[in-house]
Amino acid sequence: MSASRDPSEKITFLFTPMGKLTQRIRETPLPEQSAVPHRTPLNGSKVLKSSELRETAHRPGLVREYRIREIQHAPAPIPAAPPIASHLARSEHHLQRQRQALEGLSRNLQELGEIEKRLQFMLLELEDLLKG
Repeated sequence: MSASRDPSEKITFLFTPMGKLTQRIRETPLPEQSAVPHRTPLNGSKVLKSSELRETAHRPGLVREYRIREIQHAPAPIPAAPPIASHLARSEHHLQRQRQALEGLSRNLQELGEIEKRLQFMLLELEDLLKG
């Protein structure tokens, strides 16, 4: 089987025969296993126990049981809560600013509505002048 190239496309196809590729893989020698045999002092178990390690270690003093040190933490100081009065005053000030902004927006919308009505009236007047 061969690959073909469509002349209208700017892509080149590459064909690799899978039979030759698999044959080449089969012919390559596998890497040799490491010469040092793996020691399994724990009979293949995945849980390490310090007593078994101490018995099978070359130098028994190197393996010790791990003990967690107890760390006593000082209690964290509780941050002082801000006074309620100042919090309420800030929130009231924030609400007043928002109300003023909303009132300004509503006034602007009303003015825009009035301006639109005036523009429509002026356009009607211009149409009447151009027709007459």
